[in-house]
Amino acid sequence: VIAGGEPALRLSVEGAEDDIDQAVRDMQALGLSSGDVVVGIAASGRTPYTLAAMRYARAIDAKVGCIVNNPGTAMEETAHYPIVVLCGPEVITGSTRLKSGTAQKLVLNMITTASMVRLGKVYENLMIDVAPSNSKLTARAVGIIREITDADEATAQQALAAYGGVKAATFALLTGLQGDDVHDALAASDGHVKRALHTFKKRQES
Repeated sequence: VIAGGEPALRLSVEGAEDDIDQAVRDMQALGLSSGDVVVGIAASGRTPYTLAAMRYARAIDAKVGCIVNNPGTAMEETAHYPIVVLCGPEVITGSTRLKSGTAQKLVLNMITTASMVRLGKVYENLMIDVAPSNSKLTARAVGIIREITDADEATAQQALAAYGGVKAATFALLTGLQGDDVHDALAASDGHVKRALHTFKKRQES
């Protein structure tokens, strides 16, 4: 969610960052609940739109974090989990797209990478949930299957075609399971291949 909506990604939407009522409406449109996490992002730490969104999230008992570049701000005080990245003055005074924006992007990369790992979308250092939506990604998917399973290219391609995804194809080749047994095992492990493999091996040993 960004102040000014999608057009703000391409054009300047004047005054959008001051519209606290729109911030609340945007949060409500997401259907937030106490099980969600909202992370506010603003270099200054006091952008009205972002602060209003964070306060709304707190009001419904959602967990709230923030990434700011100034200490002791209202956003830092509002967040359960504040992240304050001190970059020093910008080379061009006030141009926070430079150091501040770059630093925030690095922090966001850390958060999203850790989240994807915890959600089971990474196996070792491989993107095991990559969607084979074009020729480049299909080739990458086949390569990932081969690297994990030591299968030849034809076998990896066949498994990917049969199961439609890297996770299921990989799990099938590693275990010898087929069809619904593969999907059921992954569903039981919340999509975590390593967890599913651990359960499979324990059953084999018992």
